[in-house]
Amino acid sequence: MLTRMEMFTYKDNLKFDIAILAGGLGSRLNNTESRPKPLVDINGKSLLSRLIVSLEKTNLISKFHILTCNESRIFDEILGKEIQSTLYDVYSEPKRSGRIGAIKYFLTCNTKVDKFFVCNGDTLFRNLIANNILDSVKKFNSEPIIYLANDDSTREDYKKVFLDNHLKSYYQNSGLFFLTREWFCKKIIEMPNLLDIDEILFSSEIKVNYGFLDTSLLDAGTPDRLSYIRSIIN
Repeated sequence: MLTRMEMFTYKDNLKFDIAILAGGLGSRLNNTESRPKPLVDINGKSLLSRLIVSLEKTNLISKFHILTCNESRIFDEILGKEIQSTLYDVYSEPKRSGRIGAIKYFLTCNTKVDKFFVCNGDTLFRNLIANNILDSVKKFNSEPIIYLANDDSTREDYKKVFLDNHLKSYYQNSGLFFLTREWFCKKIIEMPNLLDIDEILFSSEIKVNYGFLDTSLLDAGTPDRLSYIRSIIN
């Protein structure tokens, strides 16, 4: 009989659900945009649709789960026009409860989802390479995988990750991670006062694994960064 790890390594056609955190208020955009931050227009197509298309190209995703709060109508309207052939659902949490609450609500709505990816809905990955993601997943041993990217020298307001066994001084948290229902539910019981999943994943008390993405990140969190994205994306 195959062990749990061998079962992951044995299969070459792995596909997973992904939950995209898209409930952010976009307060740093200074009310310059009429749409929720993940849906801001990037030269004719929303940021979220562009993110989904880039993830879809890896051929690792079976279904996209868009986690919002009281905004499902506009998400359905825009995504329905832009990614008609993509399999996705939109979840509108009745009350905003932070990123941990959003994931908890998603798992409550989907009792069959076990292993899944999570990523931020306001970040684009440039030239995402499927094997960068898959190599770590094939070695999965029940502990979460945090995907790191090369640091962005133009920014200071992001999570820096220092690894003792790597030559680089630090990496950037990409916002993409992989975990199981069992692990997540256990940790939110153990750490009930936390609202942000990063507080759990980057706790000194938590054991995690790291994957490395050979890609750059584009964050649309401020007017300047959004303008830059619009200037380089066709």
